[in-house]
Amino acid sequence: MGALALLGLRLIKAGGWIRATSVGVGNAIGTLLVLIGLALPTALVPDPIGLQAELPVMAALVMLLAVPAVVLVVTMGRLSSGARDQRLGALRLLGLSKNHAALVAAIENATLAVIGAVVGAVAFQALASLLNTAITWMPGRLQVSPGIALGVIAGVAAVSALIGAGANWDGELPGSGRAKQRRGRPRAWRAVVLLTGLAALIWAGQLPLMDPQGQPIDVNERPVAQLIVAGSLLTAVGLVIATPLAVSWMGGALVRLRPVSLKLAGRSIQADSTSAGRVVAGLSMAVFIMMA
Repeated sequence: MGALALLGLRLIKAGGWIRATSVGVGNAIGTLLVLIGLALPTALVPDPIGLQAELPVMAALVMLLAVPAVVLVVTMGRLSSGARDQRLGALRLLGLSKNHAALVAAIENATLAVIGAVVGAVAFQALASLLNTAITWMPGRLQVSPGIALGVIAGVAAVSALIGAGANWDGELPGSGRAKQRRGRPRAWRAVVLLTGLAALIWAGQLPLMDPQGQPIDVNERPVAQLIVAGSLLTAVGLVIATPLAVSWMGGALVRLRPVSLKLAGRSIQADSTSAGRVVAGLSMAVFIMMA
């Protein structure tokens, strides 16, 4: 484990200071947005009873800040991934297993994410102190508990590590796929996160507003806010993770059609699925954020 951690740290150095700084700053901004989103509800409605009554609205506010933050963290996790994957491929040629290569990539991303997240948490404390003094109309104070701050830092590191390692779970040794005329196909596990997030959002929409007697149901008995926030975050991450799988399925479906033009389009997607996947992921995230 120590040797793999050292390889992960060396991979940071090999990637250059521009990539390391970009990933760190991206994770810092993402952490800052998440902490602001978590602090705003109690700052705007400090009364616990009033906060419970406004819980769905506050959940939407948290989601508005948290979803772009998650998208930013995921995007930074894949920054300059092509060059990094080539370096990991070289390590695999030297005998590093696929699982160990994924672990090295996870350590590299997680290290940069933790540094960036800590900077983001410190920036939140400084910004919160400034705003609490400058803004007089806000009933409460912008603040989060140390436990929540540590949980956000750990969550940002976990997401970044997952994205970093995910690129190598489906990988082969460099040149092997080309030599065998085989195309690597993403595995179906990529759809699990997306389906879980969509299920949480559907569940939140299906919860009844009234009891059988026609009385409003207490928000404490309807976890709508929790389901909306969790479902939105999981869906945001799932859209990025599941995009390669959707692109692969679409390419395979086009190849099976009879028109030659569609077959050629399918082969083109299969030959360069990465470029198509980036376009689809970017479009899907833009649509999701606008709908949110």
